[in-house]
Amino acid sequence: MADTEALFNALATNQAQPAPKTLKHVTVAYSLKSPVNTPVSPDAIQAVQQAVKFLEQQGIKVKQVDPPLDGVALMKDYYVRNTSAGAYSAQLTKTYQKREMVPDDVSPLNWGLYQASKNVTAQQLKAAETEIDQAANTMENFHQKYTLLLQPTTATTAPSIDDPSVLPENEAKLRHMETIPVNQQMPLIYDSWLHGLTKTPYTQQANLTDEPAISLPTYVSAKGMPLGIQFNAAKGQDRLLMKVGELFEQHHQFKLLQDQTTTETTTTPSTSTDTTPTSPSESAKPTTPAPTQPSVTAPTSPAKPTVQPSRTVKAVYLTKAFKLYQNVTNLTVKRSYSAHSRATAPHFKVTGIVTLKNGQRFYRVKGGYIRVNAAAHNLYYQRKTKRVAVIAKHGIYEYRHATLKANQRVKLVKPKTVLKVKKIVFQGHVTRYQLTNGHYITANRQFIQWR
Repeated sequence: MADTEALFNALATNQAQPAPKTLKHVTVAYSLKSPVNTPVSPDAIQAVQQAVKFLEQQGIKVKQVDPPLDGVALMKDYYVRNTSAGAYSAQLTKTYQKREMVPDDVSPLNWGLYQASKNVTAQQLKAAETEIDQAANTMENFHQKYTLLLQPTTATTAPSIDDPSVLPENEAKLRHMETIPVNQQMPLIYDSWLHGLTKTPYTQQANLTDEPAISLPTYVSAKGMPLGIQFNAAKGQDRLLMKVGELFEQHHQFKLLQDQTTTETTTTPSTSTDTTPTSPSESAKPTTPAPTQPSVTAPTSPAKPTVQPSRTVKAVYLTKAFKLYQNVTNLTVKRSYSAHSRATAPHFKVTGIVTLKNGQRFYRVKGGYIRVNAAAHNLYYQRKTKRVAVIAKHGIYEYRHATLKANQRVKLVKPKTVLKVKKIVFQGHVTRYQLTNGHYITANRQFIQWR
């Protein structure tokens, strides 16, 4: 979010209002429906529900309310307006190629828009613009009651790369748009776009009403596919959206690329982890929760695992109840752990990531395997922040150097102390924070917490 804010500040105009000092007075409306009446995947619904639960935990008022717009009508207005894109393509072809545009010059959809533009009247264009303006006014009134609107960014997780935006049968019709009756041309454009629109029905609102919106990477499916959540706000409330993004980031709600497995399969993963004691607590052997009786879970289909290196996640801790599996062939449970607080949660060295053919992923750790999911957190912070609070029971040490050796200790910092951070430092596969006083501390999440 710091990079997003820096970019925004470089491009900002005077229209952007200051962010509120607190989000406690914000009211969030959320919707689980598609604005164009298309299906919404269980993953998209779960992503929003997780965000709702998090907001409620932060004391923010949340209510399920669908936006008061006719999304189908709004998209039809957009397609009428967008016929000008096809006409412009034809104009550019004539200007620079010195000839008329032909179907092979452009995409089938662009060709269809061009042919439809010949039959769209000025009255139709004016009516479409009027309805889009009315939609903007409707949302302006909506935000007087609901500060933010929360929806999925997309209705599904990321689609396959070979999934077309326009289905082949519709492409064939678009390539011969000039033979389609005039009263069927705009319906054909809507139907042709519908396959892609079904996956992305939410961004239209911000695009057409000129509302600011922000997409946050907060969800990864069981198969490791990403899906975001989107917040819309009233015009000029860009900084409010960034403050919401900061709230999610500071409470570790982001699921970023560096926290996921890579697709590379070469090299042997590093097995080393940080063993240098950085606090009185770290120098002692961590407390491991007592295991419950092991059980066996039968797999749905045996699959030969493939091992990939974990390039950024070298250690994880888990606060929710979880199982340590002896293997991933038949998912024999070696131990079952109960939920634990962050500071005392069990943590593991990660030596690799195993991906089954059915898409399930597991961290390979010392002693077995654990599932890759939202409950497994990277043990070390990967991004800079402004302030951290000490949460280690016995405090942590400040050091003169980032190696954090015992003979470099400067002083002991007591629990609940808030420290100002200058930058993050990568020391091998672990991270440290350099403070504004020049000293270094651990970036272990079980000893410090963002403030």
